[in-house]
This record gives sequence, C-alpha cells and structure tokens, in this order.
Amino acid sequence: MTLDGDIETLCCRLRLDQITQTKFIERCVRLASQNVGAARSALWIFMDTDSGRALRCVAMHDRARDTMVRVPPHSRESADLFFDELLNSGQVVAHDVRAHRATQRFFPDAPAAGG
Repeated sequence: MTLDGDIETLCCRLRLDQITQTKFIERCVRLASQNVGAARSALWIFMDTDSGRALRCVAMHDRARDTMVRVPPHSRESADLFFDELLNSGQVVAHDVRAHRATQRFFPDAPAAGG
C-alpha cells in the first residue's frame, strides 16, 4: 500500500470508530518514522500547567526497536531551546538529535542519525 493509502485507511478506521484516537496517533507517528527514515518521530503538544507552559509528548515511535516510547513532559525551563524552535518555526526537524541545538540535551543516548 502507498503512504497515501495507509493514511486514508487510518482516517477511515478512526472515523468508523474501528481504532481509538490514541492508536490513530501512534500509527501516524509510526508511519512518519518509517516513511521519513527517521530513527524516531514524535508528536508533541503545548499544554498549560499551574507552573507555566510545558511540552507533552503525545506519541513517539522508535523505529530501530519498532516500539512506542514514553517521554516525560518538559517545562519551559528544561526545554527552552526546543520551545524557541517550535515557536519560531512551528516544527523541530533534527536530522541528528545529538547535534541539533534544540534536541541534544534530551537525547544524549540517542542512536546515530539514520540509525
């Protein structure tokens, strides 16, 4: 099946309540890592907390282990460069998370780029 076909199938399954929203998001993130060739891909959202704005990872897929990964939320203080990148460009695309200034402190043990 093509990427377009995979996405269409996922959307139809969600609309028909054949999969949950959580499974839909996980499968979309999995498709992203597989089709982009990234070691990991994720969907992050901003959330407001009593202590200020934070980032929450909704879903992260580790392609090498073919598993979903749990990631703790990050506050503005712990993720200032990541916040800045998201707010300035709307996305963070890190070809090597160990070298990208917005991500390097989160993933010191991450696999090498493309690995």
